[in-house]
Amino acid sequence: MFIHSRRELLAAAALAPIAARAQDVFPSRVITVVVAYTPGGITDTLGRFAAEALQTGLNETVVVENRAGAGGLLGNGYVARSSPDGYTLLAAPTAFGIQPFIYKNLPYDTLADFAPVSLIGTSATVMVVSPDMAVNSVKDFIDYARKAEGKVNYASNGVGTPSHLSVEYFSNLVGIKMQHVPFPGSAPASLAVMSGEVSMTLLDMAPAIELAKSGKVKALAVTAPTRHYNMPDTPTIGETVPGFSALSWTGVFARAGTPRPVIDKLNAALAAFLTSPAGVERLRKLGVDARASTPEETDAWLRGQLAQWKPVVEAAGIKPE
Repeated sequence: MFIHSRRELLAAAALAPIAARAQDVFPSRVITVVVAYTPGGITDTLGRFAAEALQTGLNETVVVENRAGAGGLLGNGYVARSSPDGYTLLAAPTAFGIQPFIYKNLPYDTLADFAPVSLIGTSATVMVVSPDMAVNSVKDFIDYARKAEGKVNYASNGVGTPSHLSVEYFSNLVGIKMQHVPFPGSAPASLAVMSGEVSMTLLDMAPAIELAKSGKVKALAVTAPTRHYNMPDTPTIGETVPGFSALSWTGVFARAGTPRPVIDKLNAALAAFLTSPAGVERLRKLGVDARASTPEETDAWLRGQLAQWKPVVEAAGIKPE
């Protein structure tokens, strides 16, 4: 046993200078940012922004690879099994902090298998209702739902999605019951609200602003903790329901075990973009607030998300599949 351990020590000692040199020259080849969803969505868009920032900051080619499937688990699992060298990264959205509670057998451990690098940005959604509903505020809607005794319905992008769980979180805080009507995406969900088929949904800010301006929906409130610069006259849900906040987010993660010097290089490249006037403005046009963070802050954010959504999933009665 002693000889075996000595051999391991000698091998580690021989490899240490090589590993150190590899960190010093990082990056020396193409970096891949994995997006676990199809092209065109907000996660894909922000993943491409992250790739651009890394390519500029590190002076190395960075490509985006869409590995969609199994609700994001396919791409996540791919990164979790990659080499811990910083060359394979994950652009992870809000769902990353929810998946552990809606899937029985994740092919990875959300905390143990990933190394946080940085957040990219956060965004608020907007509570909208059918234009024909006789409600003009969050308080009106709560009163309406209470009188309807569980007959009010709401649309989401699907069971276990952020749009579903954010409404469940709201319902739990105010003590109302509503019927959940899942749709395969935000477009059909918003159409259902516009037609009056469904009473309410949460929409991304950009489409919510346009639909509200055209009178196709009523915008009651935003899910951010403070009023948003894009909708300064629209109150927050928290102004009526103290403590409520539900932000969407996207962050960058590497494989656990990636050397800290490599993580720091990746973080610095992202921070340079996310704190630049051009970077901030480009994300603002998408309704996203640039949010550079340290690896420690990113880790704390993810842990906070896991703590927030676990009881919501349980209260919603969602059984892990």
